[in-house]
Amino acid sequence: TIHMSFGYNALAFERESVEQIRGHLVQLLEQVTANPDIRVCELDMVTVQEREQIVEVWGNTVAVYPSEQTIHGLFEAQTAQTPEQTALFFEGETLTYRELNERANQLARTLRSQGVTKDRLVGLMTERSVDMIVGIFGILKAGGAYV
Repeated sequence: TIHMSFGYNALAFERESVEQIRGHLVQLLEQVTANPDIRVCELDMVTVQEREQIVEVWGNTVAVYPSEQTIHGLFEAQTAQTPEQTALFFEGETLTYRELNERANQLARTLRSQGVTKDRLVGLMTERSVDMIVGIFGILKAGGAYV
């Protein structure tokens, strides 16, 4: 039998945090006592309750949206509702929904004039930036699919 007691600074730690650490330690000890030859990389610190919370609560990312609408269609609807609201901020550059929509429409027209049609693959090679988002929306609005 193993008996444990925990002493901790109550000003520095919440009781729940210490209980979580205790649960992890118990989880590890149960695995080692059940299989003394277990490798450290095979040990699992996550308790059953934590796994349930991760999978069932935090992992429940289902979002309801109109399935008949496209992503860029939803974006245009938001643009119509809030044209002057900030849609994008990256490294000091800001675009409103209207500005982003206008830039994406301009790119879409250019892409269509270059032969981009429905489901045509369009390569997009850029670092994370405002231009990347403009490119994604522009390609989608032209009917293409970005790669």
